Amino acid sequence: MAAATPKRMVDPIQLGTSASATLYAPTSGVIGVIKEIVLSNPTANAATVSVFLVPSGGTAGNSTAIIPGITLSGNSFGTFPFSQVIGSSDALKASASAATTITMTVSGVEYA
Repeated sequence: MAAATPKRMVDPIQLGTSASATLYAPTSGVIGVIKEIVLSNPTANAATVSVFLVPSGGTAGNSTAIIPGITLSGNSFGTFPFSQVIGSSDALKASASAATTITMTVSGVEYA
């Protein structure tokens, strides 16, 4: 059986308005399991956030959204429990309606 290693997959990061950057992808030969995503909005204004699990060759969009366009009120947060497998050719991406409004942290397990 493969060794399981708990890991913070994405350190706290402020999201931009484009989901073009890969926030997490396991290295070759590793399978990741996303266990929890925490989204926080430390600003006074509401902001919308989307999170995408994009397969190899795919793009961030409606068909790859695992958290689709939710609005977080100002000075609030949301915790989202998951059990999503992500392979080394997949990518976790996210975007916010306004830059530097949403902070995202992701925890999970990697199997090597």
